[in-house]
Amino acid sequence: MASAASKKAQERYGPIVKGHEAKINALFKKIDANSNGYLVTSELKDIVSKYTGEAFNEKQFFEWFDVHGAGGGPDSQLDLKEFGWYLADICEGFDDTPQKAMPGVIQTFEEIIAGPEETRYGGIIKGHDATIKALFDKIDANKNGYLVASELRDVVSKYIGEAFDENKFFGWFDVHGAGGKPDSQLDLKEFRWYVADIAEAFPKPSDHVATIVKRLDSCCQ
Repeated sequence: MASAASKKAQERYGPIVKGHEAKINALFKKIDANSNGYLVTSELKDIVSKYTGEAFNEKQFFEWFDVHGAGGGPDSQLDLKEFGWYLADICEGFDDTPQKAMPGVIQTFEEIIAGPEETRYGGIIKGHDATIKALFDKIDANKNGYLVASELRDVVSKYIGEAFDENKFFGWFDVHGAGGKPDSQLDLKEFRWYVADIAEAFPKPSDHVATIVKRLDSCCQ
């Protein structure tokens, strides 16, 4: 049976959430790292602090949003409904009608999760994943899932027409990995961003990805 707090929250936030349930659910699943149907501090902390620009206040956050769950009492985690109400609460702070603000709020959280590089490059390489992976696999001589200088040097230098600057190359592209720290190698995601970075030099970047992949492939010969 729903608690009084849950009923009150539903009355307040339900109309704001209405019509956005699918996108809220998709966002929730991306944050729910262990896929257990609940969001805890470790999953929320970085994302919420990046959104607000302030340190994540765990006690304050759960005191406010963790009273709205199906059980009616706090359990230090948010279920899908509570998460939707959290987003709705954010929307209430916009000058526009809260419901109209919801898509923008969701999009901002999506960009935070993806990271600045994926936000910047993702749209460019969309639809080219298979061909980029095939090229990656071709360059990956030892098939360990990473590209190092010895595997990239000839390909990159042939493509750009000048010597491969290892320090400069990894200084730029090796900070984008899942671990967030340089390791002198590119994983597939980092390599995708390298291809997208090349494409950015063209007026319509996405239209040139296929050509770039073909040219890089020819440099593997």
